[in-house]
Amino acid sequence: MRIFRFQVRAMNSATAGLELARDVLCCLRSDESVLIDLEAVERVTPSFANALIMTLLAEIPRVELAARAPIVNASPSVAQSLAESARRYEAGIRLSSQRAISA
Repeated sequence: MRIFRFQVRAMNSATAGLELARDVLCCLRSDESVLIDLEAVERVTPSFANALIMTLLAEIPRVELAARAPIVNASPSVAQSLAESARRYEAGIRLSSQRAISA
């Protein structure tokens, strides 16, 4: 099992969210189990949460993601931020990199 554990108090960039999502997806594609431990994280920005959650949900349905890559030990505010990103994705909001380019 691959455990992603962070020792920082704040996750505050879309780049960090995207990197974590890519690492998680790489593990899941190779059938490696994943655990995302956010115990030390006190705050995530919407840009981090959106990049992480929306990138993961673009590849894996929410229920399957929760089963295959659970996020544990998140504070209530961090959990709320991540859940809000999932709700936005389910409402049709996408990262700019996920939107179709119109000609």
